Amino acid sequence: MLKPMAVAAMGGLSLGIFVALFLLPCLYLVFTREKATSPEAFQPCIPEKATLREATAERF
Repeated sequence: MLKPMAVAAMGGLSLGIFVALFLLPCLYLVFTREKATSPEAFQPCIPEKATLREATAERF
């Protein structure tokens, strides 16, 4: 009597793991591919004369 419920629970867990680990990252890459391949995406966003102390002082 509990076997159908166990099968459904294991199937749901398996499907949830598949969606979280494989499907969502793939969909993210597909929908953000245009931004990642544009030349502006490869420009560094670090100020020219920044030091660690200045960068942390700006954050806090």
